[in-house]
Amino acid sequence: MKNFFTLIMLCLMGGTIVANEKNYDFSATLPDGQTLYCRIGGDNASADTIVTLVAPSAGSGWEGFQAPSGELTIPARVSFDYVEYKVRYIDRKAFAGCTQLTGVVLPETMYQVGDSAFFRCSGLEQVKLAESAGSLVEIDYGKAVFAESGIRSFDFRGVRTVGEQMFFNCRQLEKVEGEVYPLREMFAGCTSLRSFVFPRQTYELQDGVLSGCTALLSIKLQDVLPPKIGNSSLDGVPADLILTVPCGTIDDYRESEWSVFANIQEDVIPFVIEIAYDTIQGTVVVSEETLDCADRTVTITAIAKQGYAFDRWSDGSTHNPREITIAETDNLSALFKISTDICLPDSDGHDARKFMRNDQVIIELNGKLYDSTGRLINNQ
Repeated sequence: MKNFFTLIMLCLMGGTIVANEKNYDFSATLPDGQTLYCRIGGDNASADTIVTLVAPSAGSGWEGFQAPSGELTIPARVSFDYVEYKVRYIDRKAFAGCTQLTGVVLPETMYQVGDSAFFRCSGLEQVKLAESAGSLVEIDYGKAVFAESGIRSFDFRGVRTVGEQMFFNCRQLEKVEGEVYPLREMFAGCTSLRSFVFPRQTYELQDGVLSGCTALLSIKLQDVLPPKIGNSSLDGVPADLILTVPCGTIDDYRESEWSVFANIQEDVIPFVIEIAYDTIQGTVVVSEETLDCADRTVTITAIAKQGYAFDRWSDGSTHNPREITIAETDNLSALFKISTDICLPDSDGHDARKFMRNDQVIIELNGKLYDSTGRLINNQ
């Protein structure tokens, strides 16, 4: 019996040792006093100058350690024993349960954020890239990275891949920017999410992708063929939200399983009109910035600056303002001329000579110089 009891005690002690096993190679103290725990190497890297951020204990996470709080700015590099390491990875569950963490800034060196890395970080409101990261940085995010956290917004620009349940039960999440193909239950339970845009080539909605998003006001779809709705993809989504679909497809959507939504409308068309003109002589104003599917015409107006008058459009039309279709604006220019409608004193029927000086119209008459308003500026 004594030997058996001793064996039980050894097993229990062994279990205790495993539960509190050190999970890191070294720690790094940041300028604000917070501590990061680093393991040399990464899941997909053999280089010994790369580190993965980890929870300090393999079995109990941050228990017994000072967990990060407030905004945590993760550095691009950390040093240990006179060696500099790039911070490339965040391990699975590395910061899980750090409830006092309110924000995270990821460095330009970051490559991958592991599964459940910020799981149940209830105080976490925002995760963003450092300003130095630029537009070329792309990060892989694992499964349930922010599940049950307090995150309020997220920008998918700078994201390479995502995992399932990325924002599962993030009840404070209100908006996402950029586009991403959402995987299974990616936004399930996001009861504050207001709108969502599905990217092009969305052929089928993954199971539970927006399930429980009870505050949704709008969904936008960009494919001509209505995507198939997966199991429980839209359970709990309000039926009176605005469903925006591509131009010319509203009947197809009304005849599909998307007909459960009563407010289906076709998308407006954003456009940019480039009409050439001399900025010294005038400008061109366009009446609209977006068009609906039925109306593709806009009104353009050429406005001459002081000393000039509108002459004509490059296609020969002299109508101003002018209603025109988007297609007709290609290679169109507004042409101006020096205004002849200037009142000058003592003209006595003599012709005035007009010329430019320092981007201003100058009129010479009877040896005197006038500006475009008829004001005498020099008496030669």
